[in-house]
Formats: sequence, C-alpha cells, structure tokens
Amino acid sequence: MIIDISSYNGKIDFKEMAAKENIERVILRGTTKDGELDTRYIENINGILQELPTDTGIDVYKFSYARNYADAACEAYNLIQKLKCSGTFKMIDRIWLDLEKWGDRDYTYKEAAEVIAAYATVCTQFNANFGIYCNYNYLSCIIPRWAQIFPIWLARWGSKMGSVEPFKVEIWQYTSSGQCAGIKGNVDISKGV
Repeated sequence: MIIDISSYNGKIDFKEMAAKENIERVILRGTTKDGELDTRYIENINGILQELPTDTGIDVYKFSYARNYADAACEAYNLIQKLKCSGTFKMIDRIWLDLEKWGDRDYTYKEAAEVIAAYATVCTQFNANFGIYCNYNYLSCIIPRWAQIFPIWLARWGSKMGSVEPFKVEIWQYTSSGQCAGIKGNVDISKGV
C-alpha cells in the first residue's frame, strides 16, 4: 500500500499502522502554499523512520501554485531548501510535482509545460528524482508529450487505471476515501504499477 499524507490527516499512529498494514511507500506533503514545511512533516517523517520497516520508501509531493517557469523554479528551490534545512533531503526518494486545478481554473498546456520544465531543472540541479502527479484528464490533454520521460503518479479513482500511453505510470492513486490503520478518516491510497 502507498499512502500520501499531510497535516490534514491529523496525528498519525505509525505504530498501529506498522502492526496492521503493509506500507511500501509514504508520500509526504513537503511545503504549504506559503512555502513553509507542512506542520506535521517532521512528526510524520519521524514516525515513518521510527515505526515502519526500514525499506519503506519516502517521497515528497508539492502542490504547485506557480503558473510560469520563474515562479515554479522559485517554488521548487524553496521546497528543496526546506527539505535540506530539516535534514531530510537525502532520505527522500522522489519529489512529485502535484499539478491540479486551483484558483478556479485548470492549467493551460503552456503553463503546465513551464512548471514541469522548471521543477525538472531544479530537481536535476540538486540530484533529486522527479515525477509528476496529475489526474487522467491532465495526462491526456495538458501534460506535454515530452514529459513522458518522467515517472507519473496518476490520480484516477475507480477500479481501472486505463491506458495512458506513451506516459509511464509508476504509481496509481485509485481512491481518496481509503482506510488505513493509524489514520482517522479517509486517506489517499495508491499502488505501484
């Protein structure tokens, strides 16, 4: 099971999670809209390190509020600096750029291309693995074809992922209303593809 978590999930009991679930990867929200670490980031990463098996993967996602290359580069740089300052950067397997509708409108093709290019460039500068999180519509209509070189974490809730050629889906988020021991309420659940 792959879960993604943030401060919105409240206090998580990682000991209970370890006893009852087979967690292969946890994807943590890195920074918030204001550029600060998620308020439970350190608590959550400590819980993972202390309670879950040592081979549990740890990734970070960043919900982007940028619409152009310059703003996205600043956002990505800030994220990496916050991870470095927290002493956790080297523990992170991959940084996922979360591209979703915000401000009552979707990204345009041009905006998505600029934001992806900026994040990929900054991640490369810091030797960080990079991937893109998006929904099926974005992958089909907005994510540029040249971005197929990056792993995709696809949000498509339901029983079938469907074909997304030529993109390489690495993780499929199939529900936002999953249940996981140690977490009160619903949690996003994914699996490797």
